[in-house]
Parts: sequence; structure tokens; C-alpha cells
Amino acid sequence: MAMTAPIDIQTPPLITEEVHSSEIVVHRDDLKGVRLYCRLAAAIRALAVVLLALFGIWISTQLFGVRWNSNRTLVPLTVVVVAAAVSYLLAELRLRSYRLELTADAVIFEYGRKRSYVPREHIQLFDTESSILLRLFRLRRCNLHTGGGMVVVSPVPARVASAVERLIYEQPAMMRADRTDDNS
Repeated sequence: MAMTAPIDIQTPPLITEEVHSSEIVVHRDDLKGVRLYCRLAAAIRALAVVLLALFGIWISTQLFGVRWNSNRTLVPLTVVVVAAAVSYLLAELRLRSYRLELTADAVIFEYGRKRSYVPREHIQLFDTESSILLRLFRLRRCNLHTGGGMVVVSPVPARVASAVERLIYEQPAMMRADRTDDNS
């Protein structure tokens, strides 16, 4: 029976029974950090779109002498604000499908439409990265390198990332020892 430890934004599981070595307990604080980070990143992107449009209008008045009256400015700014709102809402919808699942033989990550299934035996290298914004929310970006390329799992709570690293590097050694016993 494969043990799984799902990280689900919508309904976080509460593990009340005894925790086995291959399970990872995720606290609600970890999920709050993921939510806040994703929402802040989406808000920054939406704000950047609006500011870029305002900067474009300002540049056109300074360099080209174009005078923007209220009707002429209202339509483009309305389009830009709607585009920024749609961008934020799409990020919010993508956040609802955030899921990280660890099984005995694979790491499964879902975020938006993207779903990555990486068998543990194919993982050649596991490394983590962090940025200033990720560190503020105690999150990491995990890179799973395989023979076929790299899978980026981001954002992951830092505590969960270190537990995933332990599981990836410790369990295959135990599995190899089991295989040699089977062949004997």
C-alpha cells in the first residue's frame, strides 16, 4: 500500500493518527504562506500591468506631445484594468488546483493546468532555490532533475521541501537494499 501525503490548498488534511516515516504533516501555517505568496505575486503582476500602461501614457505626453483627454484615456485604462483583474483571477484559479503529493514511488505536483509526475527512481538530482519573496513566506522552489529534463515545483513550504529531500535521498537507499535481498 502506497502512503501519500497530500498538500491540498482547498481542504488541508488533518493527520491525527501516528505519523510514519514516509508521511509529511503539513500545517495550516504552511498553506497560508503558499496562499499569501501566490496572491501577492499575482497582485504585483497586475499592478505592474497598470503601472506600465500609465507610464506609456505619460511617455507619450512627454515625448510626442500627445494630449490625452478623459475620454481618450478612459478606454485604454479600462482595458488595462480589466486585463489586470483577469490576470489576478486566473492566478487565483490556478492556486485552487495547487497540490503536492508524495507517494512511495513518485512525486506528483499540480498547479493550474500543469501536472508533473516524477518517479523517484528517475530523480537524479534534487536542489532547492529561494528568493527574497519566497524567504519572506518560508517557501522554496524545488528542482527535480531527471534524465529527461527538469521539473520545477514551486512554491513549497521550506519544512516540506527539506522533508521531500530526505524522502528522496533516504528511501531509495532503503529500496536498493531491499532489492539486493530479493535477488539473493
